[in-house]
Parts: sequence; structure tokens; C-alpha cells
Amino acid sequence: MIHDHIVIRPLHGIDECNQAARFQDRIWGEGFTERVPASLLKVVPRIGGVSLGAFLRNGGGEGEDGDMVGLVFGITGVEEDRTVHWSDILGVDPKYRDQGVGRRLKWAQRQAAIEAGATRMYWTFDPLEARNAWVNLERLGAVVREYVPDMYGVSESPIHRGLGTDRLIAMWPLMAPSVELRSPSAEVADVAAPLASGEDEAEGWPEPRAIVYPRLTDEPVRVPIPSDIQALRDADPALAARWREQTRGILQPLLEAGAEIRGFERGSRICEYVVHPSRQDHPPISNRR
Repeated sequence: MIHDHIVIRPLHGIDECNQAARFQDRIWGEGFTERVPASLLKVVPRIGGVSLGAFLRNGGGEGEDGDMVGLVFGITGVEEDRTVHWSDILGVDPKYRDQGVGRRLKWAQRQAAIEAGATRMYWTFDPLEARNAWVNLERLGAVVREYVPDMYGVSESPIHRGLGTDRLIAMWPLMAPSVELRSPSAEVADVAAPLASGEDEAEGWPEPRAIVYPRLTDEPVRVPIPSDIQALRDADPALAARWREQTRGILQPLLEAGAEIRGFERGSRICEYVVHPSRQDHPPISNRR
């Protein structure tokens, strides 16, 4: 198994921090504007932050592992008298994606954040990225309460080209039972991905449907997105922009009205967010040491 050949651990020394800085260029492109410098990767863990790498296992001692294949970095702070952790970046070498590396990094980050006193973790993701939405909501058990248009302004990254940087803010209640259930070490099987009710068999790129939600009801609202926004954008940038406009126009007011995204349903052409009209209570839990 791939897990037997990869070790997740803190970065050791400035040389590995420099390696992690170069790794970001390899994953997101040379000159990646959101690149975390080696200096921050080095010092942030001293004050409760997290700098973890995934390395190929060579069988050596500390610092003698092989190439870096994954990286996660985050900072710890205070929000309304509550210790929280903000996950800034998570990247996996394309050759090792879909093999559980990113999930293991996230769970290692969770443990480090709990040890630093955090009860919640936050991060952002693009509302149109179906893969990220499914992992965050179904595999990790995060919820979403905020939609931020153009959160990071203009980005030079190729993955943002033509769509801006609208973001959903994921909130991960670190010790909630719904999160514990999804632990890789839990006896319960992985959460299966439900199928989108709006799936259709039409050919070609899916078009946004004319959907208007004037108010919240007692029933969950299903908000569609295309299953592969990157391929759709490359084929038809104008259509991708219409999806952005519709998704923003629906999700932002729903969340501002007090709704919460708790689920995600996948399909081959259309996926759907499951938006609940009220929010679950996730009170702070006494920190485990």
C-alpha cells in the first residue's frame, strides 16, 4: 500500500523548509503568488502553527527520508476567545494524488492543531471545484457558513484563470462526533458519496439552470455545480463564468441568511451542494492534551 511508503512528519530544519518552498512552485507553478516562504515554514510551528511534509520513506533516521510528495501549512490564532487553526495550504504531488496522502496530511494537521489548543479549523476552497467540495464536506465532515467573493483578489495562478477567487470558508469542528466518524482509523467505513439528484444524461457541457431561492424553507436546498469546472472553463470560458455568477448569486445570500452547507452529492456531469436552512451547534469542547 502507498501508506507503507510515505511518512507524515514535521519539517526538520531550514533545508527541508527550503525544499517545501520549492515544492510549492512545483505544484502550483513558478512564481506562485500565495507561496509560503521557508522562513515562515520554519518559525510558525514554534507558536502553535503547523508545517508538515509527506515524504517517501527511505528507511533512514530523522531527516533521512526521501523526496517530499505532500505539504500542509497552517497558523493558530484566537477567534472570539476561542483558539482556532487556519489551514493555509495543502498540496500533493500529482503522481501521488487520489492515494490518501492529502487526507493523511489533513488528519495529522488536525492532531497538531488540537495539541495547540484549537477546537476548530478553517480553510478556503473554490465553490466550483467539485473534487475539493466532496473531500471537505463528505470525507472530512467540514461545514460551510460563509461565501466570500474574490477573497484573494486577482491571482496569477493558472487554476484561477478567468474565474476569479471566490471562496467558501470550510469550518472543521475538530472533535465533533461527525468528524471522528470520518477518521481514517475509525472502524466505520468511509462515507460513501451520495449521487446528485439533478444528474442528467444530456451531452455536452452542462448549462446553469435558472434557479431562484427567494427565501429559506424547512427543506434542504440543492445547488448544482459542474463536475469538472477546469475542463469546462478550458472548453468554454463564457459558460464557466455563467456558472460562477449563478453559484455566487445562490450560495452567498443563502449563507448570509443563516444557512449551512453540510453535504455534497456527486454526479458525472452535475454535482450538488446540500444547503440546510439552519446551522448545527458546534460549541467549543474542552481541549484534549
